[in-house]
Amino acid sequence: MAYDAFISYRHGTDGPAAAAIERGLERLARPWNRLRAMSVFRDESELGAAADLTGAIKRALGEASHLILLASPESAASAWVDKEIEYWCDERDGAARIILVLTDGEFAWDEMAGAPALASTAVSPAVRARITTEPVYVDLRWARSAEQLSLRDSRFRADIVRIAATIRGVAPADLESE
Repeated sequence: MAYDAFISYRHGTDGPAAAAIERGLERLARPWNRLRAMSVFRDESELGAAADLTGAIKRALGEASHLILLASPESAASAWVDKEIEYWCDERDGAARIILVLTDGEFAWDEMAGAPALASTAVSPAVRARITTEPVYVDLRWARSAEQLSLRDSRFRADIVRIAATIRGVAPADLESE
């Protein structure tokens, strides 16, 4: 895989969090002889002026091992985020390799329906239809400032460790010890 993760998010609203997550994943537990600990696709840092934006996004999704969904009411209303989720779930592994990061709004699980609750404002109907097992998600709703969106902040660092450990398939404690 060319990318360890692909970040799907709503520009503007979740842009600062997306950039901070990308930086955190690239820097956390970085070996001395590598430029980055992980290769993360975020459109604003990876794409040039592409003539075929949809094709470039699909190629990146096809080359990623995990999809990080920044979930918020704004991303739930984004046609682009829905397209990315639909492509990922329909053409790839389904929802199994989606990492949900809650940045705003609400997320709740409806056990009877086996899907996110209808009252979940942070996910769209397309996401709700594709997530069929209750996810363990990272709640970043508390992080609003640049200081909080830094590996120097212990809470943010712990959340990045959880995301990175999921991608690497190791326990968070093992990754943190690196």
